[in-house]
Amino acid sequence: MLTSVYNLRNLVELTLEWHKKEDKAKYALSEEAWEAVEKIAGYLAPARKATTKLQRENLTLGDVFAIWTEMTIGLQKKNSSLAKTLLSAMSERVKAVQYSKKGRCAGEGEKTSPLFHYPAFNAAVFLDPCYFSLLTTEQITEAKTYLLDLWKRLQSAKGTPTPTVVAEESGDSGPDCDGVSADEDEVDFRKHLEKQNQARKVVTAASTGRKDSGVNDVAIILENYDRTAEFIPVEADVMEYWKKRKLSDPVLYELAMIVLAIPATQVAVERLFSCLRFILRPQRFGLSASAVEDITFLHANPDMVREIAKEVMKPNGP
Repeated sequence: MLTSVYNLRNLVELTLEWHKKEDKAKYALSEEAWEAVEKIAGYLAPARKATTKLQRENLTLGDVFAIWTEMTIGLQKKNSSLAKTLLSAMSERVKAVQYSKKGRCAGEGEKTSPLFHYPAFNAAVFLDPCYFSLLTTEQITEAKTYLLDLWKRLQSAKGTPTPTVVAEESGDSGPDCDGVSADEDEVDFRKHLEKQNQARKVVTAASTGRKDSGVNDVAIILENYDRTAEFIPVEADVMEYWKKRKLSDPVLYELAMIVLAIPATQVAVERLFSCLRFILRPQRFGLSASAVEDITFLHANPDMVREIAKEVMKPNGP
């Protein structure tokens, strides 16, 4: 809002010229006040950009983590008391342990994990080659443990034993992406990400590749992915990345489709619940499981549905 007011400074001053002198004296801002507005808007620019980005659809947990990291880097560069206060609040929010029941002030209730430190988050970022280098060694270990347990639960739900699958190593750097312009904060974040990627390469290169006789189990598939996977550009579509590997890496593909689908923001959660409220009406309770799944998919992916509809409705050639 401050940015909008400053950008409309000429309009505000012109409007006040049309009013009475008393109104102008009461509401007009001095040159020092306008400079203060400009400075405050500049200090809060990284937060404003992050807020806008967090409103996008189809955000993954890796995207949210990247937006948060980019905002942190941008605020650190501002070196102002306002930016430092915001950074301090962000740091406290990341470390805070939430409570899902009553009695929060007394420290009662069921504890939930901090913002960026829980197994499902680590697993989602681990299977996102755009941002997996941002994870620490401890987070990577926790992600592997979570994914292995998730695979076992999947096979148990299907009523099938955990299969042994041969993991194919791939040196593919990911899909090609068109270059897009980036602002200063994005450039700094990408430099930070590149440093993390280089550090990750050093760590993974230190571990010698193992050639196991026979077939590999899921744990070794995860180890091979950690050791050999190449990062992809931040503009890449991670879903398309895994769809292209559906046949070569079926285990990782299935796990990625689950953890990358975790709602990353409250907006995404509300959107999904809205879909469920529309589907699970009394007159719809007789729908089969496959029909409910199809309807949920359509409402959760409106952009994809619109593109498919355009292709279907294209007029046929002569």
